[in-house]
Order: sequence, then structure tokens, then C-alpha cells
Amino acid sequence: ALGQYKDSITNRQWVSTHVSAASSSYRDFYLWQMNEALETHGIKDLYFDHGVPRMDKNTEHGSGWIDDSGRLRESYNILGTRELARRIYILLHQHSPNGIIVNHMSEEPAMPVLAYADYMVDGELYCRQVAEDRSYYNVFRPDLFRAQFMSRQWGPVSVFIPQFERGSQAFDKDSVDFWKTPEAQKPLNNYIGYILAHDAKTWPIFGVNMDPVYAAQDAFGWDEPMQFVGYWDQSSPFHLEGQPANASDSRRMISGYIKPDSIMLILFNDTDKDQTFAVDVDMKQAGVSKGLTQATNALTQEPVSWSGDRLTELVPAREFRMVVLK
Repeated sequence: ALGQYKDSITNRQWVSTHVSAASSSYRDFYLWQMNEALETHGIKDLYFDHGVPRMDKNTEHGSGWIDDSGRLRESYNILGTRELARRIYILLHQHSPNGIIVNHMSEEPAMPVLAYADYMVDGELYCRQVAEDRSYYNVFRPDLFRAQFMSRQWGPVSVFIPQFERGSQAFDKDSVDFWKTPEAQKPLNNYIGYILAHDAKTWPIFGVNMDPVYAAQDAFGWDEPMQFVGYWDQSSPFHLEGQPANASDSRRMISGYIKPDSIMLILFNDTDKDQTFAVDVDMKQAGVSKGLTQATNALTQEPVSWSGDRLTELVPAREFRMVVLK
């Protein structure tokens, strides 16, 4: 029986259809079913794949519109979907006051609906390009990442799903094995560098391992009070030699996390050449309460050159460094 069960999973076919949330009777039915599921199974959190509004032209519940030629066209059911999302939020928190709602929404920040989510999951929009390029080199830019994949302009926390192994499996099967080779570490680190330089969040999957980064953050002390300063911040206390202050379009980025007695710097080299980062840290501007005398690579525990409030470190092409000042 177990063998038949596994075989059925391997060979099953997926069938789906969109049901419009503009229908008030459907919303009532959906909430009744969800309430039964929450009570029966003790569900504490919810994840919705494609948790965004959809289009339909069913005039029975007010969708659709007539164009100049008299043809019935589809319309987005934003208001109905927003009402459904609002009721789901209320229902979940009646059962689970600390419950979390996660909506998958790749490249569709429909905030009237996603306002009722705690996390919104982005990233399933570059599968083919990442498979063909074996990197995000031709996808990410500093301005694009700030505009699309940070959390501070949306409200809900934005979480990016990388597409390395997944993109290869779908569009370039010859590159699947590449992600298990040492050569894959550079494009993987480049991706992680973008996440860290922007204080962003990633779903650690499809080849991306964040465990060493999370361990370094835990060792630093990921708690309050702590301030993140992005490379684009005009009041940044971190100044890179040979680069205008706070150059928001530069591919050499310095961001940092400041605590009263320590600093974690993110040095990110998104260029095709190895670069020496000479970074002056304005301690008074940073608001650090006492002198910092030691600089350490947070991932390797190796010492980093640090003298007279200047840090010097070679960062290879497309790589990042996490450096802790104590």
C-alpha cells in the first residue's frame, strides 16, 4: 500500500481553477470551511499560494465590464478579495491570537489585500533567466532591489524565494548539477550579499543555505536596541574611500547594524573585479558608546585590518563580507 501511495504522488496530475472572491456567498462558504479546519486540526498559521486578487467577468456578482465594441471583459476582484482577506485575518486571530499569515504574491504587491498578511513572498519571476545565467547578475540592481524587494515600503515583511535549483529543473536541466559544485558558491554568495546589504529576508531554499549567516547574527546579538543603516542612507557613518558619500547606484555597497557597543558591517562587491574596501567609520555619528578595537570576519572568525577607525578588507568579485567591530 505504501508503494502505491508513493507512486500516486509521483504520477499525480494537478488541476486547479480560480473562484472569484467577489461572490459574497462564496466568501461565506470559504470562511465556514476554514473555521471547520481551524477547529478540527488546531491550525495556528496560514500560507496562501497566489494570495492575490484574480480577474473574472461573472456579472452575477458584479464583475466584468463592457468595452466600446460591446464585449464583456474581465475585471480584478480587488474589493471582494480584500474583504475575504480581512475576514480570514479576523478568524485566524480568534483561534490563534499570535497566528501568522503568509501570502505568496510574486511581483504582485496588491496592498489592499496584502495589508492583511504578515509576510508576502516574492521571487518566482526570474526562473528562466536565473537558469540560463546561473546567477542573478543580470537581474538584480541596487535601485531595483530597493524598489521591489525590501519590506519598509510595503508594511508586511517581504521574503524572496531564490530560483537557482528550481529554475534549472524547469528550464535548463543541464545546469542542475552546477549548484552542487564549488563554482556555484559565487553566484549564491552574490544573492546572499543582496539580501544582507538591504536588510531583506529570504526563504533559504533551492541551493541557498543561510545557517552560517544566521549563526553569525545570533552571535552578534540580534536584538534591540539595534539600528540598520543602508548604503543609500544620507546619514550613514560608513564612508568608502574613492566613492562619493552614500552613492545609491554604486555596485560597491556598505550597510551596517549598529548597537551601543558594537557594529556589524556588510561589505558587498557586486562587480566583476576583486575590490579592496577601505572604510572609515565615524564613531560619533554612529553613536557607539565606547571605542571599538577589534574587527573580525563574522563567518570565519579571522581578523580584519582595523586601525584608527578605518577598516580595510579585500572583497572578491560578486562576494560579500560580514565584519563585526567590537
